Amino acid sequence: RKKVRYIVMDLSPAFYSDLHSCFPKAKIIADKFHVVRLIVWAMENVRKEVQKKFHKNRRVSFKRSKYLLLKHQDLLTDEEKDQLAIMLQTSDKLRNAYRLKELFYDVMDSKTAFQFSVRYQWFKHEVEYLEMKEKRHLEWLAEKERRANTFEDKTLTCKKCGKEWVWTASEQKFFKEKGFFRPSMCKECRASIKVINNFHK
Repeated sequence: RKKVRYIVMDLSPAFYSDLHSCFPKAKIIADKFHVVRLIVWAMENVRKEVQKKFHKNRRVSFKRSKYLLLKHQDLLTDEEKDQLAIMLQTSDKLRNAYRLKELFYDVMDSKTAFQFSVRYQWFKHEVEYLEMKEKRHLEWLAEKERRANTFEDKTLTCKKCGKEWVWTASEQKFFKEKGFFRPSMCKECRASIKVINNFHK
């Protein structure tokens, strides 16, 4: 047992613990197939998330073409590349996931340790960049939502009488909750028009 130097296995924590106990001096290496499968699963999860937003017919078509997303880009025919380009136009998230998948395929296809190191560092850099980009986007959305729900008194000019009037924060909140457009006239002019309309009824 002590003479065993390398063990190739899947990613099971249970197997790792047992093998490490039986062969304490062996270096345990994750099987390439199971490592790549993690990337494939991640790609599939993004694809499923994106296609959920489609109409049923398009969703079915998208699912049938999933092999295009998983196949190495260098192995695609010209027609398949055109089909893939159309699929990737549907979502930035899908496009980014596909790019990371291709970079990881290149990592696993490395012929030397140096080539592996260079490609892996580039893959890691791209992952960190996209994570930072996603974080900033989420922060921007949160700030946009916060501003959309923050109201302050605004001074507007009435379209009918030309006078300035204050559209209060509470009124703005009420209009937003009801889905109303911003009023173009002051309260007095709106009230007078309402009276006239009621009179003609």
